[in-house]
Amino acid sequence: MLAKLEPTDPSLAAELQRRWNLRKAINSIHLQRLDMIESLPGFSGIRGSGTRHEMDYERAAEDCVQVEHEIETQLATITDFLVKLSISDH
Repeated sequence: MLAKLEPTDPSLAAELQRRWNLRKAINSIHLQRLDMIESLPGFSGIRGSGTRHEMDYERAAEDCVQVEHEIETQLATITDFLVKLSISDH
């Protein structure tokens, strides 16, 4: 998906890649911490990570764009509300 997006919108492709890398780094930290928990004396849970189901990366990127759009819309609504509120106070 990013390869298709880069020629038409390189800024968006770069942002999505940045977010993907951040999420990947955070997942790595979580896996390390889970490994540490499993190594604690008395740990009685199931060891090892579960099975990951196939991921539709194109759909995930589309979902990310949709969520971003929704956040921008909500931010615009809040901004409009605050502007109207400040006008009505004067």
